[in-house]
Amino acid sequence: MNIAIIPARAGSKRLKNKNLKTLSGKPLIYYAISTAIKSKLFDDVVISTDSPKILNKAKKFGANNNSLRSKKLSDNRTLLLDVVKYEIQKHEKSKSIKNVCCILPTNIYNNKKLLTLGLKRLSNNKKGYIFCATKTPTSVFRCFTKKKNQETKMIFPSMFNKGSHLLQDTYFDFGNFYWARKNTWLNKKIIFSKDSRFIEIKNKYYSDINTLEDFKIAKNILNKR
Repeated sequence: MNIAIIPARAGSKRLKNKNLKTLSGKPLIYYAISTAIKSKLFDDVVISTDSPKILNKAKKFGANNNSLRSKKLSDNRTLLLDVVKYEIQKHEKSKSIKNVCCILPTNIYNNKKLLTLGLKRLSNNKKGYIFCATKTPTSVFRCFTKKKNQETKMIFPSMFNKGSHLLQDTYFDFGNFYWARKNTWLNKKIIFSKDSRFIEIKNKYYSDINTLEDFKIAKNILNKR
């Protein structure tokens, strides 16, 4: 069986209760739940949260197999891999789980077509993850960091004298979903490994909702879906 796990804790350092904040008339958490259910790819949709309010909203939107996660997995230092492993172990006692898709509510660009493509590619990949990624606007090989005194430091100094046409394309995680076999999650295998593969998406659809400005961007993306 396939299950979807949607992590949605209450605490957020930059935007309080963002998973319940309204986006185009619906709480943010609604879109991840709705996409998972409407895709008809999952035998179960699980919300992983530390919030009774989020839990009640999830049940209202059709995600019924939920319970509050432990406090030690609810702070801003908790790893995604730990959360998914915890939920699999909690639910696999009564279910025969094969594939698990972690869907993040903070990126609203998700649909049945993408999720189905991810599952299809997973059928040929037993060791890694299938996720979405987008090309960086410029190669990270020419990027630098900034210190408090405004001092700059190149991340890859050896690339300074290379023309941009000679630099390898670079990509970053789109952050909407991650498909993998159950055991891949249970073994906490690193997501960006040589065994993983990604689906490329145009970066104009990217959103990572952490601020009020991010909500405005997400609303525009939502209107284009």
